[in-house]
Amino acid sequence: MSKEAIQADKRTTPVPEIPRVLVVDEDVAQLQLIKLILLRENFTCELILCEGRDKAFEYLNQEVVDLILLEVKMPGDEAFAFLEDLKSRPGSADTSVIFLTTSQETDFVVKAFERGASDYIAKPINSAVLTARMQSILQRKALERQLKARNRELEETNRLKDELLLVCSHDLRSPLAAIEVFGQLLKGEGRKEGVPSDLNLVTRIINQCRMARRLVDNLLNYQKFEAGRLVPETSFFSAREMLRSCCEDEQAFVHAREIGFQTELPAHEILCYGDRDLLAQVVRNVLGNAIKFTESKVSLIARVVDFDKAHGGKLQVRIIDDGPGIQPNQERWIFEKYTKHDSNRGGSGLGLYISRNLLEMHGGSIAVKSQNGATTFTLTIPFAIAAHQLPELSDFSEARVLVISTSRPTALQLEGILLEGGLVYVSKTLAERTPVEILEQNSPDIVVADLEASGLNLYRLARIINAAPPEIRWIFLGKDRDVSAFGKLLEKPFSHLPVPVNPLPYLRMVRDLMRARQPEKATVAL
Repeated sequence: MSKEAIQADKRTTPVPEIPRVLVVDEDVAQLQLIKLILLRENFTCELILCEGRDKAFEYLNQEVVDLILLEVKMPGDEAFAFLEDLKSRPGSADTSVIFLTTSQETDFVVKAFERGASDYIAKPINSAVLTARMQSILQRKALERQLKARNRELEETNRLKDELLLVCSHDLRSPLAAIEVFGQLLKGEGRKEGVPSDLNLVTRIINQCRMARRLVDNLLNYQKFEAGRLVPETSFFSAREMLRSCCEDEQAFVHAREIGFQTELPAHEILCYGDRDLLAQVVRNVLGNAIKFTESKVSLIARVVDFDKAHGGKLQVRIIDDGPGIQPNQERWIFEKYTKHDSNRGGSGLGLYISRNLLEMHGGSIAVKSQNGATTFTLTIPFAIAAHQLPELSDFSEARVLVISTSRPTALQLEGILLEGGLVYVSKTLAERTPVEILEQNSPDIVVADLEASGLNLYRLARIINAAPPEIRWIFLGKDRDVSAFGKLLEKPFSHLPVPVNPLPYLRMVRDLMRARQPEKATVAL
């Protein structure tokens, strides 16, 4: 048995994937003849040649093929037995088979089709006929695969739509019903003594609208996340301002439930780096649940942990309530999709699932623990620094920085951090041909290259670096071993940042390189 690729030239009509073709014949010379025909006709396929039925099934027990060319010698009973055995095997029932035979008798042809043959070709074999019929069958099978894949996508889309409609109709029913009742009371319908004041009713309507908005936000972000379209819009933001805003949004719910609400925010101005709105949604999700289900009080305590001057620290937000609590065996799956950790707690089961994914998207985490009558959710956001720690780069008005990555989100993030740090002009490239052009046209002061990105030709990049002007400074992002291996290809010094990128050492590294290169002037430009 032998296996090799047969490549086609431009005359061959392409199929979406390189097909795998198995040729079965007892005669080695006939196998080589088929191979010669396909080579001569420039037919593209992965060709497997098997001497006899046993070797063919030995191969088919391990692999799947798209088409079988089966040599049939009269009377053909052995070939029919092979075909029946093939069609009875799981995974092989849909395999197409072309008979190669000297017989053109009607009874034989009919019997071949009845047993499951896809086609037959009479000997002596006409090369053009063989390749045309093979191509026709393979193209049909390729279209069938595409259709099945598309059907699966449509089924998944339909399932997701049904899930969203079910969740939406269930979760929005409660706030909408409450709004309707409060609106009727405002109109005076069925109003009795002891009914809250108009101002109180308006406040309750606002609360229910906020609850409905939170549900809709969760659903929209869930849909984007499942489709792979949710991309954070990152920036530096004030942690205290974000947390204070979230707490203020929930004050109306706190007053409505008449519970205690304690907050403890960092004493100094703390900056985080991430998508402020998405992280605020996480805080509101968890805080809203705590307020809704607590018995008497809720606490939000935020502080910076794991701090060091070189890398900053992490923002840890603990939200504590004294509600029904969570059983220990439920803590491990509470953040899964459509999971409700307590039968008394309503909702879609999407809020905590979305919160976990939004935090993990930022490199953070969420955990829960119930003990001694208190449930504590701990949110961790990985990057937090005091405001005065942020390097000021706006003085470097004539500097040029080029960011290279084949990943658009990474390129935008690396560019965005520099812009947020005060650099006015930053260039980025996603195509491999562009670095050479930009190096020639713009002569950047610093080049930041993402070695983690897939599809980046490191050997070509090394040649570019070695041929570049000596005054350019280089920063490489990647794992220690990868950057070390890449550095052996270079003839110039370079700086290294580990991934995921921490904005603080990134900004400091750019600042220090610019100071060393341009002690009297600086910034970044395209």
